[in-house]
Amino acid sequence: MKRYIYIFMAILMIPAAAGCSSMLDDITPRHAISSDKLSDSDLNQLINGMLNMMESYSRDIWFTGDYLGENFQGGPGAVPRTDWSTDLAQSTSSLAESEWNGSFTKLLYANELIAAAGKSANQSSETVTDAYGTGYFCRAYIYLNLAVRYGNVPIIRNTTNDVVPISPEADVWNFILENCTEAISALRPFYDKYYPSKEAAYILYAKVNLWLAALADRDGTYLGKAGDDYRATAEEYADKVLSNSSFSMTSTSEDFAGLYINGTQNSEIVFALANARPTAFIRLFEWVNDTDGSFNYSPAEAMYSGLFSDDSYRTGDIRKAPTFSPTDATRTIKFPNGREGQFIENPDAQTSPMMVFRLADAYLLKAEAEGASAGLATMEEFMENRYGSVSLPAAMSDDEFRTLLLDENNREFYAEGRRWFDIKRLYLSDVSTAKPFRGGFNEWASEHSFLWPVPQNQIDIAGKENYPQNPNY
Repeated sequence: MKRYIYIFMAILMIPAAAGCSSMLDDITPRHAISSDKLSDSDLNQLINGMLNMMESYSRDIWFTGDYLGENFQGGPGAVPRTDWSTDLAQSTSSLAESEWNGSFTKLLYANELIAAAGKSANQSSETVTDAYGTGYFCRAYIYLNLAVRYGNVPIIRNTTNDVVPISPEADVWNFILENCTEAISALRPFYDKYYPSKEAAYILYAKVNLWLAALADRDGTYLGKAGDDYRATAEEYADKVLSNSSFSMTSTSEDFAGLYINGTQNSEIVFALANARPTAFIRLFEWVNDTDGSFNYSPAEAMYSGLFSDDSYRTGDIRKAPTFSPTDATRTIKFPNGREGQFIENPDAQTSPMMVFRLADAYLLKAEAEGASAGLATMEEFMENRYGSVSLPAAMSDDEFRTLLLDENNREFYAEGRRWFDIKRLYLSDVSTAKPFRGGFNEWASEHSFLWPVPQNQIDIAGKENYPQNPNY
């Protein structure tokens, strides 16, 4: 299977989209096939092209949650990076601008894939429903990333040259739910880990509902439901994945390491991006464990020394050896680079897949949805596959259980861009308790309620009446 970026670029006529700045003006190829002339074969190519776009999108935002959540410090070859607590306090934030532009650029392709499917003459074709499902899944995923960063963003259903005003946060979340529902309806049951499936959409839907539960706890009547209603839905959809016999947890360091190696059979993977391309491979190891000793990020000292430590609840974490080098505290070896000093051999490091969802997501989302009273049993079932020994207490307070959830999420998804966003969701009702942030970043988070600024260059283009700034910027 090969996915070529140029196929997607050359097959559609795509105008510029509002919310993306003038950078998109020249995206349309000069010799293209109109989307109403596409065959099922063309739609298959569009699906692959969309997933290729998602690979580059995921690469561009991959480590954000780790460096904001202070999982990293500068690597040995890093150019000194911006202090993100200072950067994000400005409406001209380079981080906010780059991730806004990247999200809306990739949204173009999701919208065009949905539009192309809608123009097919054979609406009952499996290829057409695959195209719908992939488009809606990717659009929901992109908008989830936008919502948890900016809150209020423009809802763009179709490519257009017109300015689309920013919508209220509640409308954005409703749009995400709508797209998740459409994806679940259209996608096939799991058949290939490198394509979105119903089960991948179930996990995405569960995660969206947990974000809504956190927001409901903050605002009381967010979208008209209480947090417990959203938690019940999240638990239901996480359970749909956990009850599927296609997936099972592995329980060795070797199998955990194999998640990130192309060609490894692993029953935990629900959906991964294949990184199957003839050139321009996405090498995540270059950021944390490069072959020449020059890379951007190293484990923060507290992470290297303590992330996988034994305690009264658990001993013998199988994830430690595949994540950190035992002899080099500067390297994260979770994405093996094919050289010496790795936990596991990786014959072709540049083709390593990019994980999106795995069975661990379903376990941890279900436990979060259940809360301390029922969630301990789910956590224990999950943790028994990750430790040599697990001994959870019969009961925990809500704060103790939330701390356990945050810690297990960080152990499981370290260097996968999750940390800052998990903190925001789990501590949303009281951001001042988010204690991993040191220095000025915790103060920034409290003042701005974790919302990033709407990029100033977008406000300048669309006008303040269409793109109002988030509070306190």
